[in-house]
Amino acid sequence: MVSNLNFHVLYLLAPHELAPREFVYPIQIGVLLAFCFICITLARVVRPSIYFSIFSGMMKTTSLRAHIRETLPLLKRGSLFLLLNYFLSSALVLYFLIGQYEIPKANQVVLSSIAPIGLLFGNLLSLLMTGWITGEWKCLKEPIIMKVLGAQTLGLFYFIYALVWVLNSSYHEALLLLIVWTFVWESVLRLTKSVKTVYGHGVSWYYIILYLCTLEILPFFVLFYFGVQ
Repeated sequence: MVSNLNFHVLYLLAPHELAPREFVYPIQIGVLLAFCFICITLARVVRPSIYFSIFSGMMKTTSLRAHIRETLPLLKRGSLFLLLNYFLSSALVLYFLIGQYEIPKANQVVLSSIAPIGLLFGNLLSLLMTGWITGEWKCLKEPIIMKVLGAQTLGLFYFIYALVWVLNSSYHEALLLLIVWTFVWESVLRLTKSVKTVYGHGVSWYYIILYLCTLEILPFFVLFYFGVQ
């Protein structure tokens, strides 16, 4: 009798036919997600404490260079795997984000592929050039480290967001907000720590504001402009 009751309960709860998905993503999306997962896993295999090192580095306000040198060298395999994950997962979430607007498909693919690379290396190059021109190379080492750590952190969050986006379309609106606010959180945290570091080395507020306006804010307007053209 109990077994019959269980059978009827399961019969009522089980769906009798599968509902078709509203949108089927191309196989390339699944391949990119698989590569992201492989990169994250390999980073953990190469350096078991890598995720603790990243998040503790993001929160550190002093001795960041020593912390990274001891726990997470930026040019070692674990760090490079996470940078690769950043490029792939950022391209995915940016592709999803741009897809909400009436932008040609070709432009979506190009912009989502180029933007993560441009944002990271453009910022690093600007910091290196600033240090070379002004001779203040020492005080810019920590902002460079913060930028790399921020990219790696964003890559981990963006992988989760992209995976949930593909698996469940009902969360798209919430994920859009999470993607944007995670980027804002990383940017504000990184810039606040960077400004504090360089100002502590005696750099004038005039040069700090000039740098923020030309090399941090302007690139976003340029990317948006070319994306909608």
